[in-house]
Amino acid sequence: TPLTQDLPNYHYRDDAMEIWRAIEAYVAGILGIYYMNGDDIKKDKELHEWINEVIEVGLHERRKAVMPYGTLHTPQDLVSLITSIIWTCSCQHAVVTYSLWEACSFPPMAPFAMYSPPPKGKATNKDYGAVPRCLPNRAQSCSQMAIVKAMSQLPEDVPAFGDWDEEFWVHDRSRPIVAQFRERIAQIGDMIEVRNQNTAMPYDHLLPERVPNSMQTFSLAGMGMLTHNNIDNLESNR
Repeated sequence: TPLTQDLPNYHYRDDAMEIWRAIEAYVAGILGIYYMNGDDIKKDKELHEWINEVIEVGLHERRKAVMPYGTLHTPQDLVSLITSIIWTCSCQHAVVTYSLWEACSFPPMAPFAMYSPPPKGKATNKDYGAVPRCLPNRAQSCSQMAIVKAMSQLPEDVPAFGDWDEEFWVHDRSRPIVAQFRERIAQIGDMIEVRNQNTAMPYDHLLPERVPNSMQTFSLAGMGMLTHNNIDNLESNR
């Protein structure tokens, strides 16, 4: 955005834009095999049924913000939509989820809830005690820390972004497009590694090896087990 484009050392922005462009080129290449123009989009009944379901069932009140024209008219409309879906379900999800420990492991800085009503009226020095009362107590803090720790763990044995075992595309023209996508993602990973070696605060949340191809987190059951099993340890280490 105009507000952030000139900020120096904004690694999330820089890495995200490189990966976004790689995804967009990949999506445009694959879809270009099947959709040559707007007529091809218009004639695809199943595509429009899917879009209608996304708009009416999934987006609800947000449908105008995500799909301002209500449907797809051109191949570029479809490229933009699919690029956004892939980005959100892989890279953006990884950035938000696997960085939670850095952002929320100190509960007073990012409490999950307010545990007392906020002060009424203009705050004064006499109201200082109202602030700590709104923060989580020790047990609540430890529960938050345990949940955040579990959510931040990158799942083991998950293929890196761009790597998958299944052959999704059978068209001969798709294979070089997939190969180019993987090559570009590898180049972006190398670029991030080089940059991180020369910066005081490395940023690795968009390293392809740290980005699963889809949403991957611990199950709620697993988080519950971690919470109960580790609260005592977390309390003793405070």
